[in-house]
Amino acid sequence: MQLDFNSPIESFAIPEGVRCACIFVAVARLAACEADRAGSSLINVTRTIALIDLLVARRIYTLFLSTNQVFDGDTPHVAADAPMSPVSEYGRQKAETESLLHKRMADGAPIGVLRLAKVVSPGMTLLSTWTQELARGRAIRAFSDMTMAPTPVDLVAISIARMMEERLSVIA
Repeated sequence: MQLDFNSPIESFAIPEGVRCACIFVAVARLAACEADRAGSSLINVTRTIALIDLLVARRIYTLFLSTNQVFDGDTPHVAADAPMSPVSEYGRQKAETESLLHKRMADGAPIGVLRLAKVVSPGMTLLSTWTQELARGRAIRAFSDMTMAPTPVDLVAISIARMMEERLSVIA
């Protein structure tokens, strides 16, 4: 049976032998979340929490991939335990999910949260285009309304693997 976030999660049968899971499904485009708050919240909050509850009920360690968008971006190097201050609908939805998970973690649920900034890979279209334009001596137009800390995809993969292997119930 395939997992379908457009259907109730409770009908999903977790395959035998699963010991840990990483939740990275989301409506992640800021504009999409703003345009369809109810629909994106159904995926980003309601169905995500239902899936995590289903996994945790079987004592399956679950790593939730969150975002730096749970903060407003005004302060650099924000501590993991700092109060969340999202300014986008996407950030608010991820913050709501995190808040629900914090309660479960406090009760001993095997859950970890990994907050990611913009994940970049060597072949990423945006970076490839910028590289090509700069190589041609052309100016590029970077973001003027967003500050980001690019995170290399290989570092993300290593972090996910470590948290899952060690079943870290932390917010990182």
